[in-house]
Order: sequence, then C-alpha cells, then structure tokens
Amino acid sequence: MSAHYSKYLLNTYAATPYFQAQMPKDYPLYKVLRKSKTFHNLPPQLKNLAALAKEWAIRNTEPPSPAGWIGIEKWYDKQGYELDPATGQRLSASEIAAQWKPEPELDDFIVEDITVPHTGFPDPTTWKESKEASSPGERPSEKQLLRDLTVRGSKATARTYGLEVEEPEVDEDIGRAQNQFTLRADKVLKSKYFTSNMDQYKALLEAISNVDLYDQLDDSSKEVFNRAEVYEKWLGGSK
Repeated sequence: MSAHYSKYLLNTYAATPYFQAQMPKDYPLYKVLRKSKTFHNLPPQLKNLAALAKEWAIRNTEPPSPAGWIGIEKWYDKQGYELDPATGQRLSASEIAAQWKPEPELDDFIVEDITVPHTGFPDPTTWKESKEASSPGERPSEKQLLRDLTVRGSKATARTYGLEVEEPEVDEDIGRAQNQFTLRADKVLKSKYFTSNMDQYKALLEAISNVDLYDQLDDSSKEVFNRAEVYEKWLGGSK
C-alpha cells in the first residue's frame, strides 16, 4: 500500500468534519482512493471537495502546520502532486505505482464521482458543524475525541478537554533516559487509539525502532505519539 494513501487518504482531508458532512453516505470512498492511487487520478468533484476541505482545515487547525495539517506538506506540494519526503521532489507515476500492493478485488471496480448538492458545496470559510463541539472541560464522545485529535492535533485537543501532553523527562543518565522512553513507547504502541489508525501505528512503530529517545522522533511521529497518549488518558478517565 502506498505511503501516500495513508497520508490523510490521498490528500483529501477526508477526516475533517467539512468533508464528512458533504460525503454521500453510500459512496465507496476508500475503494475509490485505492483504485485511484494518486490525488490527481481522483474524479473532479471529489478533488474539488478535497480542496475545500483543505481550506476548511487550514482555517480551523492550529499552527505549526503550514498546510493546516501536521506534516502533510512534506508529502504533497501545493498542486497536489506526491513528493518524496526525503528529497522534496515529485514522484513519478511509476514510482508511486511501485509502492502499491496488487488488489485484484479492485480490478473490475469502476470509479464514479460524488454527487454535488444542487446548491453546491458550502463555503469553507463560513461553514460550521451543525452540532456544537464539546466545550472546554466537557468530556467528549470517543468519536468526537478522535475527530479532534485528527483535525486539531494533540495539544489543542488535550487543552480543550483538560488532559495533558507529556513532555519528555530530562535525565542526564542516557541509559535511564532510554529506559524511560522504552517504557513510555511500549504503553503508547498498545494504545487503543491505533484500532482505527493502523497506518499511523505502522509508521510510528518504524520511527520508534530507529531512535533511542523521544526527542529523536520527527515532528510527525511525535504528534502521533502524543495523540495516542492523550487518547489513553481520556480512556483512563472513562473507567
């Protein structure tokens, strides 16, 4: 499976409330994404919705992500072309195709576009969720928490719900610091947050296997690490 599929589902911003609110319930989105393999292969109206969802995310997601979504600017340029995050260069169609595993069950699947409301898609600069978000200190539902972690990031979500994002412990004894990180990482990798985020689990597992300390993780891996910790803190509070 292409790494670019897991980067926010082919750059569609499909997890945002804006995108979800406009998506027809019976539309086979995930099959369409896997069949298309690249953002530019998506049907026109689906690409249009993705662009509007990105605009909504940029306006409603806190810094530091310049694209409005943590780390995604390393994987897609402003025109939506896939990048090699190590070099910043665009990937060719053949390079992307080589990353995908064969899916024979999709051979006969025909990609169709989404339907557009007769009034068109709503303006992302003014659109609001119909249901009000939980207020600060109020306990969110699991669905709301996962959505907030995805859209707003771990720090903003933790602050809203009175949870904490742990900072790495400072320990001059490198061996002790490594042990502390190992114990912390072991708990994080067992988090139920990854039940619906297996792509993030695989990426974080690989990242953790290549470092000895939390501070050695890249920003994207740290964010996933923190999301899993925040989720476990919320889960602990539900017992």
